[in-house]
Amino acid sequence: GSLTTMAQSQGAEDLTALVGEGLKAASFFTSGAHTNYNALVVDNAGRNAITWLSDWLNLQIGRSV
Repeated sequence: GSLTTMAQSQGAEDLTALVGEGLKAASFFTSGAHTNYNALVVDNAGRNAITWLSDWLNLQIGRSV
């Protein structure tokens, strides 16, 4: 098959998507955000990731009882 046909194939699209996801993962890993959730501000209220998750879980539990 021609190069054009190969570039337009589902396999090429899947490979492109996989490479893109790999780059996103590498960017996240190198950012250091995954190592310091206590300092990572995640919302406009200034809550860190740990506090936000705790608040969210408490809200979900409160809704279910």
